[in-house]
Amino acid sequence: MNARGDRPAVLVTRPAEDAERWVAALADRGWRAIVYPCLAIEPLDGPELRAALRSALDGAAVLALTSPRAVERVAALLDGAAPPPVTRIAAVGHATADAARSAFGRVDLVPARETGDALAALLREDPQLAAGGRVVAPGADRARRALESALAPRGVDVVRLAVYRTVPVAPQAAKDDPERVGAGAALLASPSAVEGLDNRMRDAGRLRLVSIGPTTSAAIRARGWRVAAEASRPGLEEMIDALERACGVTARGDRRARRDMR
Repeated sequence: MNARGDRPAVLVTRPAEDAERWVAALADRGWRAIVYPCLAIEPLDGPELRAALRSALDGAAVLALTSPRAVERVAALLDGAAPPPVTRIAAVGHATADAARSAFGRVDLVPARETGDALAALLREDPQLAAGGRVVAPGADRARRALESALAPRGVDVVRLAVYRTVPVAPQAAKDDPERVGAGAALLASPSAVEGLDNRMRDAGRLRLVSIGPTTSAAIRARGWRVAAEASRPGLEEMIDALERACGVTARGDRRARRDMR
């Protein structure tokens, strides 16, 4: 194994509007990314959802935002109003925090590391978040339950509201193939992304398929494809670690330092 190893171009299968951060993270680690959306975003709305959000925020301790899209959807559902002043706003990372400041005028909590697990850990250790408190978590319809796992032992209630959903792209009449696209690997972060890849590309199993976790790996195997590597835990950096293992690339020694600086 050597520092260069085998570095094929990597498909980023996220929705197009979410791909920038993934492309940048791959480039930082020496990989060339190809934006290849296998998912589409559908916003959710309606009187019941708007009422549920307002009710959940009434007296809530924290509004936990995990993407700029979640900020956008909350702002729309609140008709541009800000959350109550007593409700602190937590953002998963800098892009989400910037969106929240633009929409609501403030952000109160941002973890040092930009992951859902880091946000959950920050809230778990937050001395102001007491048992019986409520955290409102608007996001995707199939969002991970990291907040619930972290906060349930403390007696904190997490109210999760689906404000948008991710769906696989529709089946294509004329599918791509890996050679035509010029890719040798793909990052897959959900079973829906696996389905979308199958809808867009024939013989996708010939790619080195890197999974975010067991559920996505099961979806890959259900199509008769091989999982080249699975992330040690959910997260973009962990997926790139897995990609490097799959391709025989030795991690650069300064990676950890760069990661800690973010």
